[in-house]
Amino acid sequence: MKKLLFYITICCLLSCGCKRFFSDGLYIKQEMAMGTFVEIQVFEPEMEAKTVQYAIEKAMDEIKNVSRIMSSFDVKSDISRVNAEAGRKWVSVNPKTIEVLNKALRLSEMSNGVYDISVGRILELWGFSGNGQRDIPEKKEIETAMLGVGFRKVSIDEENNRVKFKNIYTKIDLGSIAKGYAVDLAARNLKRSGIKNALVNAGGDIYSMGSNKGRHGWVVGIRHPREKNEIIGTLTIKDKAVVTSGNYENFFIKDGEKYSHIIDPGTGYPVENNIVSVTVVSFDTATADGLATMIAISGANKGLEIVKALKDTECIIILEDNNNISFRCSEGLKDIIIPVL
Repeated sequence: MKKLLFYITICCLLSCGCKRFFSDGLYIKQEMAMGTFVEIQVFEPEMEAKTVQYAIEKAMDEIKNVSRIMSSFDVKSDISRVNAEAGRKWVSVNPKTIEVLNKALRLSEMSNGVYDISVGRILELWGFSGNGQRDIPEKKEIETAMLGVGFRKVSIDEENNRVKFKNIYTKIDLGSIAKGYAVDLAARNLKRSGIKNALVNAGGDIYSMGSNKGRHGWVVGIRHPREKNEIIGTLTIKDKAVVTSGNYENFFIKDGEKYSHIIDPGTGYPVENNIVSVTVVSFDTATADGLATMIAISGANKGLEIVKALKDTECIIILEDNNNISFRCSEGLKDIIIPVL
């Protein structure tokens, strides 16, 4: 069975530690933000260099701003303040936080809670959020934390940009959607600056605009979940988002068992199925981000059903059974992926 995996074809540049490249109208800037490498590529050979560089700087600033507002590791962020106080009172937040929360809650409603940002306390117990130690929590700790899980426990006052929880045990975590939202904001900023051809990549959360030099879009690949530097297929995208969520990037091993950061909101435990990664192609990066997590929790069959019911959305699901890698694609991608032998 052919292997499959998403990988931005030019991402090898990220390992060199350089920050800016320019060649024949292609501008590339890289920085660390949101706990990952962020890369913005712009192809505008007819635009003045200063104009392009300023647009890239503004777009990168948008990503850094989202990181400051929505980080669960920064005690001054909106999310940290909400988690500390919203169980007792309304907490004022940035309008951008409200926008992300609304997107997340719509995805939760659509999936009947399979996708749920209210697992923040659970993620802390497992050490995947905040500054906790990664370990297997006591059963009683999980049972207590589960009292706060449920997206309907999150209340939003849009008019006044406030958030409140209906339960003192509730905590939220936006790790499954904030990075995609930041990419969307960066892309919007580039468009407002007159940029037509660009690609924004925040650790695999990607949005493409227009085309790269000599192509009809931007070429991305699919990274192998077990072989870090391998790709097994490429895909050309234009004015689309591509996001991959996998159990191979954020996990720990205890007593020979692997525990992933992808938590099942119904149990409080890391999800257990044969999915090792999910790649979603959609109209915006925040939606693709949330959908990738939703499908990883739902399983392959249900995940493909979810995608089939959505407009302008496709997915690739990589599976592993007895150390054998295989993949399943939604109908719209079966004839588009170019396999790498």
